Amino acid sequence: MGQGNSQETSVNLDGTAWAETPALFRMVVDRIPGVLWAVDSELRFTASFGAALRDLNLLPNQVVGKTLYEYFATTDESFPGIASHRRALQGEASDFDIRWMQRLFQVHVEPLRDGRGQIAGCVGYARDTTEHQRLIDSQLQYQIAFRRQAESQQAIFQRLVEEAGQIFLVAGRDHRITYVNAFGCQLLGKKRDDIVGASLLGFYVGEDRQRLEHEILPRVLADGKWTGELSLATEAGVRIAAWQHVFLVHDTEADTQRFATVIADITGLRVAQETLNREQESLWHMLRSSDQERQMIAYEIHDGLAQQLAGALLQFQSYEYQRELHPDRARETFAAGMAALRQAHLEARRLISGVRPPILDEYGIDAALAVLANEKSLTATARIIYESEVEFGRLPPILENIIYRIAQEALTNACKHSGSPEVRMCLVQDGDTVRLEVCDAGIGFNPEAVVEHRFGLQSIRVRTRMLGGQLTIDSAEGQGTMIRVVLPFVEREMLPKGPP
Repeated sequence: MGQGNSQETSVNLDGTAWAETPALFRMVVDRIPGVLWAVDSELRFTASFGAALRDLNLLPNQVVGKTLYEYFATTDESFPGIASHRRALQGEASDFDIRWMQRLFQVHVEPLRDGRGQIAGCVGYARDTTEHQRLIDSQLQYQIAFRRQAESQQAIFQRLVEEAGQIFLVAGRDHRITYVNAFGCQLLGKKRDDIVGASLLGFYVGEDRQRLEHEILPRVLADGKWTGELSLATEAGVRIAAWQHVFLVHDTEADTQRFATVIADITGLRVAQETLNREQESLWHMLRSSDQERQMIAYEIHDGLAQQLAGALLQFQSYEYQRELHPDRARETFAAGMAALRQAHLEARRLISGVRPPILDEYGIDAALAVLANEKSLTATARIIYESEVEFGRLPPILENIIYRIAQEALTNACKHSGSPEVRMCLVQDGDTVRLEVCDAGIGFNPEAVVEHRFGLQSIRVRTRMLGGQLTIDSAEGQGTMIRVVLPFVEREMLPKGPP
């Protein structure tokens, strides 16, 4: 308080002048947004006014005359409301917060001096900060809840990134890696400490590294992102086909931009695509072969069977004309016509056997393979042995035809390329599957280095896959070859053994 008010304030210390305070002054001070008071050296209230008294349901005359001990109902000298006034009587002002009557107040207490400058008491002012503190607490609770939510989302995102089956990398403008997830460490074959700090460019080689450094990263700086395919190099030198999305992120802590990249390993997809392409090529070859086969059959029918039938027809027409006029010549003509029919019949059976052996339809796959081995032995230099360990009688026609065609291809390859003196073929029933094996003791080969356009083996692969089977090619140079095909029964109901 200033000295200009010290005399008037000192007059009110005894509490007798409050009632004589001018009405206008009392109206003003009663509107002070808080509580203003004065106490004497005995800590007895000599004045009290302010709007906050109404919030506490108090009147000035209910306070004036009481001591601080009575008002606060305590004798504890360390209580802030007592200790602050004691310090003020010693000439020291103080500020503190206190909760009183379910409200929060911010309090300032300072010495009250008389006209001679002597400390005659204390004055204090308390500002009700309850609503303000509630607002602060509300904002604080909101900030805490928001921060917890952000931390929870960050933890979820971090776990998602760490557990994802893709590589997540972050690198600075200098290409130095600042973050890599666990899957990235696993796929690249390095520990996190060995990757963080290393150059992003170091995981690319050759043309891909040049593209990344001189084309892709500059484009990301210009456009903000890039998506495409590159190849990564692992610690073991393995090339990984990778589909990558590179984009810019803003590092708020360092106030700079960084490169972020999400990398998906598509090596398996590329292998599957190449396998699919090979199989499509093989299917096209099989279709072309089938078309050529039908064309050859048409040529053979036209040049053989059709000509023989036409010749027989002419002979019988000549017979009709000559039988009355030249009986002897007619008999010769008839015999020539019958010979032409017999030849046409043999040609028809040969053509039918080339398309689908009649024995396959009549007696099933077991008998058909036995006949195939016997016929192949007549023209091949190798001795062909067929063994059968089956209990079924007949298989579904599609399965029998697939097995027969695979056996044809395998025997043809063994007799043509192996140089083996003996080729062994066996058909075995194993539960719900049937197994065909063709083995030789010839020169062998490396199955991984087979020329792409060797369609014999490829047609075996395709036919096996068509029925959901498994193909094993076991061979090495100088150690012979074993081809094993395992096919499931495509139908449970088997036909009875023997001719239908």
